[in-house]
Amino acid sequence: MADNNKPLKYMRYAIGEIVLVVIGILIALQVNNWNEKRLNYMEEKRILKALSEELKLRRFLFARGTEQQENSILSAKNLLMEMQSPIQEMNIDRLDKDIDRITSRWLSGTPTSIYDALIGSGELKLISSEELRNALAQLKSDQEFLSLFEELQVKFVDDKLSPFLNKYINRSAIRLKGIGNSQLKDIPLMQNETDYNKILRNNEFANLLVESIEHASRVIRNYKRLERVVNGVDSLANIGNSGIENLPALNTK
Repeated sequence: MADNNKPLKYMRYAIGEIVLVVIGILIALQVNNWNEKRLNYMEEKRILKALSEELKLRRFLFARGTEQQENSILSAKNLLMEMQSPIQEMNIDRLDKDIDRITSRWLSGTPTSIYDALIGSGELKLISSEELRNALAQLKSDQEFLSLFEELQVKFVDDKLSPFLNKYINRSAIRLKGIGNSQLKDIPLMQNETDYNKILRNNEFANLLVESIEHASRVIRNYKRLERVVNGVDSLANIGNSGIENLPALNTK
């Protein structure tokens, strides 16, 4: 009956064509979505790799900073103990080394991070894990907090500790002994000697040493907290990278 009815036959043909076009569009959209996801997965993999490299740098900087601050605390304690000992028993070489350590400076913070780069480029959204995105934001916040304490410690050394020591300590003589910056070895030795007799009986110096220990201790606590945050971010990044590696889309060229 349909064969003898041309309008009905044409309608059936038109509907078939429409269905085929719709199916074609759906397939094209599916392929396009699949390809876009594949590219996003590849970009996410690149981002996670870059993140892993930055975390390695952070661990190195925190480890070096922790070591330096711990040495500063140890030297400050040595000097405080020396202040309780008889003057004739002074070990000048050890005193010079301790003085150099308590005046050392270290800043592990950097102006930008991968989080800033991702925000600026709009690529943060490519990280599929919301937990990892939140962890990166927390890491940036904690790094800024650490930088604050590091800067306070450096300011203390520059504005209070070093000016006090410069009244009593021959810093060039200490450097020429091979302590500190090797580039200063060619500086002619000044003849005035360090007056440890005065400095080790100075109440202001004792107070500065206690303050130095407090500054260094606060910085170390922040290093330890940052280390835990970095480990958490690294763990999430590794989980995310493992998930991407196992996606079939990435195995298709």
